[in-house]
Amino acid sequence: MQDWRHMPAKAGLGAARQGYPRTKACILIYCSSRMSNRYRTREADLQADAAKVCGLWAANLQGMGLQAATHKWHHGYDASPHGEGAALLLHAEGEPEPVGVIGLHPRRGVLGTAEITMANLADFAVAPAHRTLGPAVTLVRQAIVVATRRFSVLYGLPNRHSHAAITRAGLQSIGAVVRYAKPLRFRGRGGAWTHPALGGLPAPLADLVLVLADGCRRLLQPRGLALAPAPFDSAALETLWAQRPSHLLLGERSGAALRWRFPPKQGEAWQLLLATGRQGQPLGYVVWRQAQHSAEVGDFYCAQPDTWTTPLLLALAQHLRQRRLHNLSVSFFGLPCVVKALAQAGFVARSAHRQVFTTTAALALAAAPAAWYLTPFDEDAD
Repeated sequence: MQDWRHMPAKAGLGAARQGYPRTKACILIYCSSRMSNRYRTREADLQADAAKVCGLWAANLQGMGLQAATHKWHHGYDASPHGEGAALLLHAEGEPEPVGVIGLHPRRGVLGTAEITMANLADFAVAPAHRTLGPAVTLVRQAIVVATRRFSVLYGLPNRHSHAAITRAGLQSIGAVVRYAKPLRFRGRGGAWTHPALGGLPAPLADLVLVLADGCRRLLQPRGLALAPAPFDSAALETLWAQRPSHLLLGERSGAALRWRFPPKQGEAWQLLLATGRQGQPLGYVVWRQAQHSAEVGDFYCAQPDTWTTPLLLALAQHLRQRRLHNLSVSFFGLPCVVKALAQAGFVARSAHRQVFTTTAALALAAAPAAWYLTPFDEDAD
């Protein structure tokens, strides 16, 4: 039999069901309640509490300095084109300053034909001395209360260390954003390409196989799509957004939203490629950036995703191959025809990047994950 004295406090009400003495289980519940009562939450004032929020981010989010935190606060919460965001602060008994924060990153979107407001649960930071389950759950629960009152849909893509608190607070996982990868070329890497079916091939021959495989894939797809660089203020983006599908839960992808999400930064040059048809009509777009010899997609979208997503991705691979890049990665969750298109374009699922969590209320609006459309665009701003 386990010693009740060493049972974690988070076991709480489940203690008696696990065979612990009733009296001792009650003591544990009381102690856990006392710990939770040491903490309170309040909504941050976007102006007066900016320094407190940014200080918590800079101190507790890996790789983030105060300057980057200040930019994140202004860009993502205080001056977002999607509206005003919100943040919840966690206070501990006897502590003069807040010890934790969580953000509600605002987004506009559509659900079918209805315009909605959305919030991404993001930027969750708690000081090391208070990183236990109880305070984290307290903070997330209050964020859910505020989000439910203010937004139509709440979703979150937390790192794995936050899953326990997110789940205990009442959010549900509906799947995961998956990272898909596609090799583009092997020359310049060194060594040979090893394939389960073909064995080891010299790099030039391996590159020829990749090109021929994509050529065969294109033969099975609709013709006429052309891909070319375009500015982020292109009027075609507004046309594409106006032609959006009517059956999706989709974050707003207007030109203004894309310019806000992918602003120019030194060393992080996001580029827009616009897909057009034979008559010059816009069909879709890709936002991507280069990281050494690899390409990362920030967003991709077609007004007719079941028809043009595969040709779009194949055209992207061809464009990047001409730039002598080695790999291409795309992250996505949701619409099944897009998942199918990724496979048809030669992408392979590599890993579950982030679990997608949402509320019961959001599931009542869009119960099936198939109605969702999430890419890195829908995460909190960098």
